[in-house]
Amino acid sequence: MRNHREELLHFIWQFQYYDTSALYTIQGEKLQIIKPGIMNNDAGPDFFNSRIKINGQEWAGNIELHWKSSEWELHNHQQDAAYNNVILHVVYEHDQDVFKKNGDLLPALELKNRINSKMLNRYNAMMKAKSWIPCEKQLKEILIHEEGIGIFLQKLLIERFEEKTKNIRELLQQNGWNWEEAFYRFMARGFGFKVNAEPFYQLSAITPLQVIARHKNNLLQLEALMLGQAGYLDKSYQDEYIHRLQREYLFLKNKYNLVSLPVHVWKFGRMRPANFPTLRLVQFAALIHHSSSLFSRMIEIKREEEALQWLLPEVSEYWKYRFVPDGDKTAKGNRMGISSARLLILNVVAPFMFLYGKERGIETMTETAIELLNHIPAETNSTIKNFENLGLKINSAADSQALLVLKNRYCDQKRCLYCIFGKRILTPALHE
Repeated sequence: MRNHREELLHFIWQFQYYDTSALYTIQGEKLQIIKPGIMNNDAGPDFFNSRIKINGQEWAGNIELHWKSSEWELHNHQQDAAYNNVILHVVYEHDQDVFKKNGDLLPALELKNRINSKMLNRYNAMMKAKSWIPCEKQLKEILIHEEGIGIFLQKLLIERFEEKTKNIRELLQQNGWNWEEAFYRFMARGFGFKVNAEPFYQLSAITPLQVIARHKNNLLQLEALMLGQAGYLDKSYQDEYIHRLQREYLFLKNKYNLVSLPVHVWKFGRMRPANFPTLRLVQFAALIHHSSSLFSRMIEIKREEEALQWLLPEVSEYWKYRFVPDGDKTAKGNRMGISSARLLILNVVAPFMFLYGKERGIETMTETAIELLNHIPAETNSTIKNFENLGLKINSAADSQALLVLKNRYCDQKRCLYCIFGKRILTPALHE
């Protein structure tokens, strides 16, 4: 469990946000902080590579922080030799002397009367806040003065990419870093969007990329594979075109020993015809047909216009006017919509680009991934609308993706000390 009070103490010590004049240890020795040290995010003392002077004698080592000095024993540091190199115990309140495992008394600095009370009050107020975000009441005022928001949002966007590429990395580790197969699997999942993502992903798992690649130049066979593997070619139809697909699928199924999904896994409920899984399957077939290879085509993309042109290929003549097999003809050409294609860029193309660029050390590719999101309109959801109502300007999907991280991983967890807005709310108190 995170200790908010100790996190605040770490923040104050790291940036020296306390009265540093005329320092003395609890034991009455003159103290000078030469270097507060580097925060340690792993096990062991809180700050390492610190340097101090006590009564003119310089010491180098580690520094441990606690809200109360008695927590030293509560955490059993007195029995841990790893803490023998601690040179100073920094506490908010000193309630007892403590000793290291080697028996030495540990010098202590108490900060209780050296921290600005307004900083403590503001921090406590944010930690206790029940509002949508801890700083909801102060955010509009902060935005007027705050610089560096763009840099902070880009940092959050990188965190978002790291989060979205975890599953991709896991699949790559399982399949021996076969980027082609991984991209095929995740692009299939993307074509399912939220409702049919899992059936699409299952379909890609039971329909090997090697089989798809052998028939990529024949759109009829690709449609047969997609619809057949999805379970849609197992019943009787009237249209001759569907009969052709059934004959092709039967041949391919026997040739490659394929097993199809049960058709009931696909969802149609409360869905516009343009989003029907049957249409998404033939759109996916068209994308494969018009790509030399999905992955190699993806890594060639430099601009959003190129990505949209690639993701919006024409489907075959039969499917230009139908949404399901044997369906009534419509007057509408059934290309995927631009908004859907942008979701594919957001959720599949850009994350793959980012991860591939990072793994291969291709900085221009990670930059392209970010730039693609800078040119896509921001998503519309309750989180983004709430941030807009609080005064944040949201210009693109890069901003909205960053703000999802801010809400979920910072605001909801009250990690205000790691947020540019939380820091801004706290630090003016130092000068008031």
